[in-house]
Amino acid sequence: MRKLYYILSVLFSLVLFGCNNSKKYTVDTAGRLLDNYFKESRQKKVKRIEADLDCFIKNYPKVFFYPSLDSDSLNLLCSFSAHAYSWEDSFGCDYDYKERNVVEIRIDRNDNIRFEYQKIQSLDEVKDTLRILFTNPLGDERLAQTRLKKIDIIGERKVAKTSFIIDALVVPDSTGKASSWGKIYKIVNVIFEVNMDLRLDSAISIFNKEYDELSYLEQKALSELLPVAIWIYPNEEYGITYSPYYK
Repeated sequence: MRKLYYILSVLFSLVLFGCNNSKKYTVDTAGRLLDNYFKESRQKKVKRIEADLDCFIKNYPKVFFYPSLDSDSLNLLCSFSAHAYSWEDSFGCDYDYKERNVVEIRIDRNDNIRFEYQKIQSLDEVKDTLRILFTNPLGDERLAQTRLKKIDIIGERKVAKTSFIIDALVVPDSTGKASSWGKIYKIVNVIFEVNMDLRLDSAISIFNKEYDELSYLEQKALSELLPVAIWIYPNEEYGITYSPYYK
């Protein structure tokens, strides 16, 4: 009965959203599709984008999303690029992916979340932990490395190399279970929420101003002090743990 329900739901999705093998989106354009997903608030449009993302992942199962050079860290706007990887992939980036610099968040096919391998009931549980991970204020060797960076206006500061990797399973199994894009959306929003809270605190401690009172250059300085880097692997079955970033 459950399998019949899954088949009917898939057929309904095909009719309603027109998912097919036309490859409407390619690896080169999929980043913009994900960007639109995080910016969109109209529920009907959100469902349409989720269906397009599902079609894209079915056509390109070995793909991940990484921060685009166009990301607006100042305004905390998501901007992603897509990349299809292989076991021999030598795709590079500017981030230092030692294991201690990576915070892994996994979503299983029941939409349960494991934060650094610990199952959590609510994302509220990890907000305090996220604050520490973003800054590593005590220089804990188990957390992300920090480096001295000269930042305009505020001078030399320690900046943590923290990067977040979200592993999911959006491709359904034989019973129709899959991670939801909605859960990915919530995780990204919580990461940004905590980062903005830290910027609000830093505006007071560094400039003695509310964040909204800061100049463009002052806000830019805080975006460099507290950068956000998020990678999304929608189809974890293709060996995310062995990706070239874990080195």
